[in-house]
Amino acid sequence: MKVVKVIKVIKVIKVNKVITSIVKMSQSSLSSLPSGLSLPILPPAPFVQPSGLHTLQYRKKKPELPSIDSTLFSSNLFSRTLLDTIPPTVQLNCLQLGCIYAPKPQLVSYKQTSNYWTHYKHTHSEIYVIHNPNHAILTKLQTSKTSLHASDIAILFTPRIPQLIGIGTNVLNHKYRALLLDFVVSNNLALYVVDSRSCHRLIQHCNPKILAISTSTLTRDLDKTFFSAQNTLKLELQEHIKGGGRISITTDAWSARNFKEFIAITGHWINKEWKQRSQLLDIAHLVVSYTLYS
Repeated sequence: MKVVKVIKVIKVIKVNKVITSIVKMSQSSLSSLPSGLSLPILPPAPFVQPSGLHTLQYRKKKPELPSIDSTLFSSNLFSRTLLDTIPPTVQLNCLQLGCIYAPKPQLVSYKQTSNYWTHYKHTHSEIYVIHNPNHAILTKLQTSKTSLHASDIAILFTPRIPQLIGIGTNVLNHKYRALLLDFVVSNNLALYVVDSRSCHRLIQHCNPKILAISTSTLTRDLDKTFFSAQNTLKLELQEHIKGGGRISITTDAWSARNFKEFIAITGHWINKEWKQRSQLLDIAHLVVSYTLYS
């Protein structure tokens, strides 16, 4: 028994020594950091969402197509599609078979329809006449204006009708063909312009009795006019040289867009009336480039 008591006393003494040493260590200089030093700050740990939970998201209300009181949409002439853009836009498409007309997307607040009516007017005119409510009113106004305009033109040409009395049809046709050729050549127009429908309508409106001139007929008239003017110029130059006159020659060479080169020859002289004359004599195609001699 005495031995057991001695062992217990020894254990108590050891425990007291351990406690005393811990207290001394807490009160020693090891418990405080030296001046100028600080403990490192650790970054915050990222938040890990527990599995099984869904993130709550704020969802805006999806915009809706506004109602438009237009025959274009009520009669299924156009379709409207709301695009997922910022800001929201609407895409229109023509619903006629085979038509790929799709104008640029517009904002939801855009409500003008004039451009869409214009598309139907020029592309689907029959449907435009049926569905456009303003077409009947515009047609009546245009008809009245056209009748007034036609009456004004008739009054304008009425005084000229008596002047045609006594003039042969051949003379009128010859004068008309000469003026038409002069109009085409002087304005540097293509000869086939006389075959256009607009030219035929203009001529028939001015005088329904005049026959339309074709391109081939106008070409023959141009050749005749050219040869006649060429012979007249030859006679004038021959008389000028016989009378002791002189002719100055100037040339001008250039390259066309198709890389063909030409040279123009122009004559200058003073006639008997002391008037200076300048006339194009010829235009020749150069086989050898003129830049070789420049």
